[in-house]
Amino acid sequence: MESDLAAVSSFEAKALERLKELMREKERDLGKETAGTAQTATTSDTPAPKRVVKVRISEFFSQPVDSKEAVERSVKKLRDHLLMLLEKDVEIVLE
Repeated sequence: MESDLAAVSSFEAKALERLKELMREKERDLGKETAGTAQTATTSDTPAPKRVVKVRISEFFSQPVDSKEAVERSVKKLRDHLLMLLEKDVEIVLE
């Protein structure tokens, strides 16, 4: 039973990683689609509101943090994701 529970955790982590990978691919594809479109000028002086993206910290810490390396690995994934979002000029809300 313990091995089954350990396997579930591993499968969950792999599934979440794959979902994040698919989301990054989709975001790249969306960026390519909008890259060639012309920007229309607005008559208002107010800037358009930024898109808000919620980021769940737990998605980057799906495994137990039991070593310095585990902390560094998870923090690096989170950092890379946040920097990628900032490059897209979005507002980030951490959950």
